[in-house]
Amino acid sequence: MTDLVTWLRTQLDGDHEPGTVAAAHRAILEMHRDDGLGWCTSCGDMTLDDHDRAPVETPCDTLRALASAYAGRPGYNPGWAL
Repeated sequence: MTDLVTWLRTQLDGDHEPGTVAAAHRAILEMHRDDGLGWCTSCGDMTLDDHDRAPVETPCDTLRALASAYAGRPGYNPGWAL
């Protein structure tokens, strides 16, 4: 995941998108970070008891979708595609 996040941050730092778009993308990156065990801190399906979430590995589909907006740029890894 770190590679995808690092690459995305680099894209955002050099991007010509309006500041609000880049800020929104950075907020998404922050919300969907790795918990240190390889799981997304935001994603997951509710379990049957509705108290816990089933873990989702990183990079999650949200980050993969965000990266797809920059897929034509150097350094994009096709393995990140949804």
